[in-house]
Amino acid sequence: MWENWLAICQQPLPEVPGHREDPSFEARKVEALKNLEMQKAGADMKPLPPYKKFRMDEVKKLAIKTIPGEMYGLPVPPTLADLQKAGVKWLNDALHKAGTLPSDNSITKLLEFKRLPMTGKDAKGGSGPKAFLKVKYAKEDPELHTDLFVKMPWSVSGESKEMGVDDLWRWKISCF
Repeated sequence: MWENWLAICQQPLPEVPGHREDPSFEARKVEALKNLEMQKAGADMKPLPPYKKFRMDEVKKLAIKTIPGEMYGLPVPPTLADLQKAGVKWLNDALHKAGTLPSDNSITKLLEFKRLPMTGKDAKGGSGPKAFLKVKYAKEDPELHTDLFVKMPWSVSGESKEMGVDDLWRWKISCF
């Protein structure tokens, strides 16, 4: 599997008349290839299990639970509200396990947790609730972003679509 991705990423891009090349593209491509090599090497990540299609009643039972994720085995908060409650400790655990955050650094504070609107003319997409997080690190690092984006699947229990609840879309997106 990794060999296929590496082969695709290493192919030269086709020439397109009038196309302007992004000057940072090659640097990002090199970084992406390094990330793929780390993943290929194992980097504490299991391969995903075979796809399994669930019925709506099964999704409703499973989607309310905090269960371990497939790749890193960490418990995944099922909703934005649960993620906000899990806070800095969960973010540190997840980012350390994924290798995104160096082990000698950590998030010390969640400065902002801003949900994006899910209904009305200002709705921000339909594939699930989203939020912007602003974090503070123990050590400043130009390689680490302080503004983070979170996208969660639709919840199947709760108050309203504005709070990220839409069991029909959760089933459609998760099971088709």
